[in-house]
Amino acid sequence: MLKKAGLLAALLLGVSSGALADSRVRADRPALPSSALETSARRDARMAMAIGDFRQRDPAQAKTEEGHRYAQAFNRTLSQERPYITAGNPLEESLLALARTPSPLTSQAFEDAFLSSKVYLVTTKEGQAETRPPFWRTAVGANADAMVVFTSEDRLREALTNEPTIYWVTMSGRDALRLGRGLPVAINPGLRPPAVIQPAQAESLLQKIGG
Repeated sequence: MLKKAGLLAALLLGVSSGALADSRVRADRPALPSSALETSARRDARMAMAIGDFRQRDPAQAKTEEGHRYAQAFNRTLSQERPYITAGNPLEESLLALARTPSPLTSQAFEDAFLSSKVYLVTTKEGQAETRPPFWRTAVGANADAMVVFTSEDRLREALTNEPTIYWVTMSGRDALRLGRGLPVAINPGLRPPAVIQPAQAESLLQKIGG
C-alpha cells in the first residue's frame, strides 16, 4: 500500500538525509573554540526543544566549518535529549518497554510485536504497480546503508522533516526484514528510543519463523 504525505513536521536526528527545512546555520557569528561552540549549540537545541521544535540543522547547508560543527553538535543534542516517543500502538509500547526495562522477556515481546505489526517504509520516489519503488536508506552509526522503518504513520511524520512530498509503503515487520535482508534495519531513526536490528539478528528472527 503506497501513500503520499504532504508537508511534514520535525526531522531526522543523527542520520544523514537530504536537505532539511530551516537548516540555515548563521555564518556571521565570531569564530568560537570547539567547547564554546558546542555549549552554544547545546543551549540552542535545548531552547528549541523547550518550545516543541525538533527540527534538525543540516550540516551540508552550513557555509563555514564552524557552522558545520555547530549543526552537528545541535543535532547530537536533539538526538540524545529529546523525549521518548509516546506509544500509539502495541509495537511502540513494546519498544518503550524494552528501552526502559531491557530483559529477555521485553526483548521477546518486541520481536513478536515487530514481526506481526504493520510498519512504514519510506520510498525515494512514487512507486508504480508494475515496479518496486526504491526504499530509503540512511547511515546509522558505522553502518553506511541501513533500511529505514517506522512503527506508525505518526512516527514517520514526527521523524521526517517538512519535505514537500513523501511516499511510503506499509507491510508487516516480517516482510520488511525479508525485504532488507543483509542490511541493518533502523527503526524510527532520529527518534527515541533508538533501535537498530542488525543483519544477523534479522536473519535469526526470520529463521525462527521459517525464513
